[in-house]
Amino acid sequence: MEHFSPINYATRVWVSGNYAYIADGSAKLTIVDFSDPSNPQYVSTFNTWYYVIDVHIKGDIAIVCDFVEGLFFADISDPLNPSYISHKSLYEMSWGIDVEDTLVFVGHYTGGDRMINFSNICNSVEIGKYDTRIWFQQYLSQRIMCT
Repeated sequence: MEHFSPINYATRVWVSGNYAYIADGSAKLTIVDFSDPSNPQYVSTFNTWYYVIDVHIKGDIAIVCDFVEGLFFADISDPLNPSYISHKSLYEMSWGIDVEDTLVFVGHYTGGDRMINFSNICNSVEIGKYDTRIWFQQYLSQRIMCT
């Protein structure tokens, strides 16, 4: 292992065991070993296509939220060599995620909240969506009418 280079724009950190999984805005998930906290070591990087905004670790799977490209699923059973499993494009600006069992809840900057079932990780499926834009549009129309 070598010392890690500075993170460009850390947006989220998930800790599992002796590893920190850092969502680095520059299209990558950076893995750091901090078993010696006074001397953290760079381990590896998993690259996405655009801008990593969030990460959630579930067992040996990293669920990586790319701001533009949606969800990436990576096998992190070997932190030195994280590998691509699959990708779920969401075509909107994904802002953050939370995971419960085999569901990923994705918050979107403009497109509402989505629920993705990844029980078949190679073919994840959107099973629900709550459109938050409706509330915002109603709010705007009330504001316009009051001015």
